[in-house]
Amino acid sequence: REAVAEAVLNVATPLLQLSGLGGISAAGALLTFALSTRCPYFCDPSSDRYVRDPNMLAGIAAVLCFLVAWPFLHIFDTVADTILYCIATEASRKQAEDEDDDVERHFACITGCFGGASESERLLG
Repeated sequence: REAVAEAVLNVATPLLQLSGLGGISAAGALLTFALSTRCPYFCDPSSDRYVRDPNMLAGIAAVLCFLVAWPFLHIFDTVADTILYCIATEASRKQAEDEDDDVERHFACITGCFGGASESERLLG
């Protein structure tokens, strides 16, 4: 079961990382391009802040957005692996506890037949 989850995680995580990086870069570039072509402060040739080449500015914005988003989305892979490890460890511990409970239940009649004290008698007495 954990092997299937790991395989799915190893496929899904890079896809989410790439789509996140692409989406964030595209959003930054689109917003920069829209502001530099629609806002009079940047598109009016008589303004001190006039942008002559909005495509170049949008490209630079896309690269900067990519570089800022990369560390955050890189951590996503580590967090996903850690969560999977915690789930697998918890399931393994629960299975071991259930097996221990089964063994105690099977041997309870044997200890009771030979005069062994039950757990409740040991705790109370």
